[in-house]
Amino acid sequence: MNVDEIVKIAQDNCAFEILSITEVGSRMWNMESISSDHDLFVTFIYPTANILRGLNVPKSMLQLKIEDLDIQRMEIGHLIGLLIKGNINTVWGVTSPLLYYTSDLFDNLREYVLTHPTRDLVHSAEGMAKSQWMDSIKRKDTRDSLKSKLTAMRTLEFAITYLATGSCEFNPYNANEISDLEYYAKLEGLKSAHLTSNLDYVPQSHYQEWLLNLRINNYFLNELKK
Repeated sequence: MNVDEIVKIAQDNCAFEILSITEVGSRMWNMESISSDHDLFVTFIYPTANILRGLNVPKSMLQLKIEDLDIQRMEIGHLIGLLIKGNINTVWGVTSPLLYYTSDLFDNLREYVLTHPTRDLVHSAEGMAKSQWMDSIKRKDTRDSLKSKLTAMRTLEFAITYLATGSCEFNPYNANEISDLEYYAKLEGLKSAHLTSNLDYVPQSHYQEWLLNLRINNYFLNELKK
C-alpha cells in the first residue's frame, strides 16, 4: 500500500478536518517485519462552532482496523493536553519521521515540539517502558516475549537520548536476548539522564495560546465558507 492510498483511507474514515497523518509503531523505528501493519496516528480538529454550541469535544475516535492499517485518531485539543504533560506517545505522533499528510498548522506545532523538548517526558517514558516489559513477562507463554522487551528498550533509549540532547532519534534496538539486568540498568540510565538533563519544563501557556488561535481561526474560516 502506497502513501496516497494510506492517506485516502484515513481521510475517508474521519468525519472531521484532518491536520496530520503520521506513522508510529515498528515502521517508525525501522523495526518492521514483512507482516507488520501500518500504525497510523491521525490528528483532527473538531469544529469550533460545535464547541460554542455546547457540544462535547471528542478526545478521540474509535481505533480502526482496515486491511493492514491500524488507525488511531485524536482531536487536537486532547493532543495538546497530553503534550503539556510530556506524554511520549503524542511526542512520537507529532515528531515521527514518517509524515504522510500535514498542514501549515501542524507543521507549526511539529516545529515547536521538536525545538522545545521537555523534561516532563521522563515520567511517561518510564511508565511506558515498565508496561512494555511487564507485557513480555505476562505473555511469555503465548507469544515471543523478545518483541515486547525490544519495545521497552527502544522506549528507554529514545528517552535517554531525548533528555541528554533534546533530539528525537528513532533508532532501531536490536538484540537476540535482553536480560533483566540489562533492562534495569537501562531504567537506571533513564533516571540518571533525567537528573543531569539541561532541558526545561516547557510552560503550558504556549500550547494553550496556540490551541486558542487554532480554534478561533477554525471558526472564522468555516464561517467564511458559508
